Amino acid sequence: MGMWKHRKNKMKIKTLIDIIKIYKSWEIVLLDGVKLLNEDKIIKLRNGLKFNIRCKEKDSNIITEVMTSGIYFKDDLELGSNPTIYGGGCPEYNEDINDKEKKEW
Repeated sequence: MGMWKHRKNKMKIKTLIDIIKIYKSWEIVLLDGVKLLNEDKIIKLRNGLKFNIRCKEKDSNIITEVMTSGIYFKDDLELGSNPTIYGGGCPEYNEDINDKEKKEW
């Protein structure tokens, strides 16, 4: 049992270090992680990307996983100078985005 607790603590420390390395606005990510964020925020990554995260929805956890795991991006992926990335596992949210895009066209 003690080994698992030690391993879990090491993972928390590694995640904290990764968050500080990845995010310019790492303090917002930490507040979101402990559910102290009371409104949606824009978080900035050190590579220039920006994301709108919804409070208490764990959006920053997903972004952190994507940026640290190395399995989601290929070396030749180009996002352009001003990309808009819509994510989600929430079909209702995605439908709203799709409707908005159709109206803008």
